[in-house]
Amino acid sequence: MSAIEILWTLQGVDREIDQAIARGTRARAAIGQVTPELTRARESHATRSTALVDAERAQRGLEWEVADRTARIRTLDERLYSGTIRNPKELTGMQTEIDHLRQSLTDIEEKTLIAIDAAEAARQAANASAASLQRETSAWEEDQAAQRRTLDEARRFVASERARREAITAQIPPPLLARYADLRKQKQGIGIVAVDRGTCTGCRTSLPTATTQAARTGNIVTCSSCGRIVYGGR
Repeated sequence: MSAIEILWTLQGVDREIDQAIARGTRARAAIGQVTPELTRARESHATRSTALVDAERAQRGLEWEVADRTARIRTLDERLYSGTIRNPKELTGMQTEIDHLRQSLTDIEEKTLIAIDAAEAARQAANASAASLQRETSAWEEDQAAQRRTLDEARRFVASERARREAITAQIPPPLLARYADLRKQKQGIGIVAVDRGTCTGCRTSLPTATTQAARTGNIVTCSSCGRIVYGGR
């Protein structure tokens, strides 16, 4: 192959290396990064778990009050009907207290039923958020594994292609290789471009006929507009 053909091959290898490095860079940046979806799932589950704890605490508190008032009513009933209290005023006062406790118990029992329903709703919401969190966590873990595979593959590919690159660059005259390297630094990694129907594919500028013909015969010529080496073999 001529020097320009080898240089064209080198450009292809360099582009593949650049693309692999970019893939690896993106993968490396993604590793350890929590997705917005997972963050929202975590926050939602934390909120709903807290709501469940609060709802269950409220339910237990009301259930304790029900048990406490029930026990107090039972104790007073036993005293009231035990026959040990004979003072009418005391009996009337005790009956009034029992009536008050029964009314209070009814109110608390109604609140308890509402609290039980609220706790069950909170439990269902917490279970749903836990399932959602598990799905998002699994998806994130799968993505993390994929990113690590991508990074590993990119590293191995770059190492392999760099070895291939060394073999190719050994066949290119040093001055031409240095010129190509400078152009890559200046032109976003593209030092040599193809000629397509008399047009530089690097900047889409029409080339002089002499430049096109020289490129097609394997001479080292450049685009007068963008300065890249032009290759007329394809």
